[in-house]
Amino acid sequence: MMPFRTLRPGTTGKRVLALAAVAVLAACGKQQATSQAPHLPPAQHAPTRIDVVRIELGTAAKPDGTIEHPTALFRPHDPVFAAVHTERAAQKVKLQLHWVYAIDDLIRKDTKVISPSGDAVTMFTIRDDGGWPMGTYHVEAWVDDQKVALATFSVQP
Repeated sequence: MMPFRTLRPGTTGKRVLALAAVAVLAACGKQQATSQAPHLPPAQHAPTRIDVVRIELGTAAKPDGTIEHPTALFRPHDPVFAAVHTERAAQKVKLQLHWVYAIDDLIRKDTKVISPSGDAVTMFTIRDDGGWPMGTYHVEAWVDDQKVALATFSVQP
């Protein structure tokens, strides 16, 4: 697989204009071009990816979306709140949280499409009214269908 190469914004248009100017001058012989090519501003692209910095877990959330008292230990009837902390601005990014019991027993997938303007916290929550089985769980954060972070917790009496 060939490595992906990125160009600096605006360089592709400048190269095309330079090649076009050379072609025009060559076609006209020794005539000089009397007008300059129009100045095109570089393309402004919003990042398409965010960085997941951490996942905080707890039984309650603050109004700002962060966790009241972070913990990795829960009781069977506790709700589980997950605050996914991200960095970078982006538009329409799919952020998913996969709730998993034991090694690979997927309980649920939650999806939110977010457009953060910088650092942000996105809240997810899950509860089992019948009570969580004792054991080890984990949550996986996925950004645009790629797993990027994981947090582990356990349920005990």
